Formats: sequence, structure tokens, C-alpha cells
Amino acid sequence: MSYFNELDDARPEVRKAVSGQTIVSYARIDGVGLAEASSSPGDCQATVYDSNGSIVSAATNVSPTADPNGLNSKFVITIPSFSEFQEDAFVVLEWLAVGETVKRVSTIYFDVVLQPWGPSSVSVNDLLQVRPDIGLVIDQQAARIGGGLDREKLASIYGSRAHTELYHWVRSQISADASSRVDDFASITRPNLIIDKSAIHRIESLLALALVYEGDMTSPDSAESDAAGLHMHYKERARSAFMGLGPMRYDSNSDRVVDVVKPSFGRAIRLRRVQG
Repeated sequence: MSYFNELDDARPEVRKAVSGQTIVSYARIDGVGLAEASSSPGDCQATVYDSNGSIVSAATNVSPTADPNGLNSKFVITIPSFSEFQEDAFVVLEWLAVGETVKRVSTIYFDVVLQPWGPSSVSVNDLLQVRPDIGLVIDQQAARIGGGLDREKLASIYGSRAHTELYHWVRSQISADASSRVDDFASITRPNLIIDKSAIHRIESLLALALVYEGDMTSPDSAESDAAGLHMHYKERARSAFMGLGPMRYDSNSDRVVDVVKPSFGRAIRLRRVQG
């Protein structure tokens, strides 16, 4: 079986008040990995719920499509338009594996947000600008993995992994912001966050470099593995850049006016609007 990266580690997000958006999931079985789902009508269905558990879209047939290995394991699920921000909306996916008679059930949580996190924009060129010899390291890793990977593809995968890890850093910071401001708890949420994609690009590039060297480590001890030392170096640079990212801004009512600014880590203030 050829290697391919499913790139679905981050929680799915859709933009508020936009119809026809999709989220992706894969048919998996514990102890087996990716499985092939039946493509017969009615064998795979998805029901969309809001965060309160009310049905937004009744059970709809989902046709599994082929992944790069030719298995019908990929589900592309259409999400209806949501008029309000949501955290923990979810899809219940019922699907039948080929050769089985009882459907399996998967629950996929997603958020309805002001600005979806979206895909990574990191390319091999971004990594080469920071570390000119990184191309050789990536080439060697791609050759070991096989499956048609080349420098550009593997660098993009590392960029996506960095994008996902940074997403979890941001989610953790949002939780810290919310816990430090009880009166603004309802406003300080992931759906309300205003994201400056250009500001996080450099952090993703540094974090992607750290992940490349993590994959090249022969020991976690930097005294025994140069890659371990480089991994820690670039991860610390990424963390420092993240800590200096600047204010995290929240728009609670989707009017594009910032309601809460978190000006430095560990502190949040409320912006009060003045009439007149």
C-alpha cells in the first residue's frame, strides 16, 4: 500500500452563513487502519447536528470516494449553512464496511467560525529560505518513505502538520484567555477569533522545520543526534515567535468590530464602545 497523508488531524471548521462547504473523514477500523466503505445507496449516511444536538440536516446518503490507494474510504460531507457561530456542532456518520453487515458509527465534531483555519501555505521554498540544506534532508526522507513522494510534496505535508500543531497552540491559548476573563468568557472562543494568516506563516515555517528534524532523529538526546538539537532549536524559535504574535482579537457578533483584545499572554481586556 502506498503512503499518503490524510491531513485530517485538526478539527474541521466551516464559515458562518455559507452553504455548500464540506468536511472530510475517512473510513477507519481499529487495528486495521483505512477500510473500504460500501458504495451501495443507503449504506453510508450522514446526519448534521448543531451544538445543542438538534438536527440541522437529516440523514443524507454519502458516496465514499477513492483515496490514493484506490480504496473507497474517503467521505466528503456537505455541511448546510449555519446562521450562528457554533462550537461542537457534529456529524453522525453511519457507514458499512465492505464485507460487513452491521454499520459502524463515527461522530465528527466541527466548528462554525468567523474565519476558518484553512490549509497551510508553507512550501519547500519557505523552508529553504531559513535552512538552505533542508532540501537534502527532505529528499532522503521522501526516498525512505516512497509512494511517489518528492521534496515538494513532503515539505507540504510537514507544512500541514505544522499548521495543525499551531492550531492546537492557538486553541490552548484561547482557553487560557477565556479562563483569565470570566466576564468575557462567552466572547473569547475559537469561532470569534480574528486570524491574521500572514502573521502565523513564519511560525508555521519554523515549526515545519522542527518536524522535519524530528523525523530525522536517531535519538532524543541532542548529544547523540544532531537532528534532535536542530528539532529543539527550531521548535523553540517557533514557540518564541508564537509568544510574540501580538494581540489575539475576538469579534463576538460578526460585525467585523473587535470586542475583546488579548494584548499579551496571560491578560485580556475589554474594549468598550463609546456612543456619539
